[in-house]
Amino acid sequence: MPRCHHKEHNQKIKDGRRKLLVEALTVGVSLVPLYWIISKITTNITTAPPESKALLDAALTGFAFHLTAEASGLNAWYLTHGYAAEKQISRLADKQNDIHSNLDGLWDTRRRHRR
Repeated sequence: MPRCHHKEHNQKIKDGRRKLLVEALTVGVSLVPLYWIISKITTNITTAPPESKALLDAALTGFAFHLTAEASGLNAWYLTHGYAAEKQISRLADKQNDIHSNLDGLWDTRRRHRR
C-alpha cells in the first residue's frame, strides 16, 4: 500500500474513533437526566427493593430514550451521519472499487485476447 494511502487510512481510523467517542458521550450524558426523571417518577409508584428499582429505572430509561430518539428524528439522522453509517459507506465504497478493478482487469484481458 502506498505511504499516502496508509496515512489517510490511519487518519480515517482516528477520526472514526473520535466520532464514536463523541457519540457515546452524547448518549451517556443524555441518559443521565432522563434516568433521574424516571427514577423520581418510579419512586412514587413502586415499592420494589433498591436493586430491582434500579434495573426497572434503567430499562424504562432505555425504552424512553429509544422512543424519544425515534420520534424526534435522531435515529434517522444517526443512520445517515453516525459512525456506523460511515463505516458501512466506507465498506461499500471499497467493494465498489474492488468491482471496478476487477472489471478493468477483465476488460484489459479481453482486449489483449482480441488482438
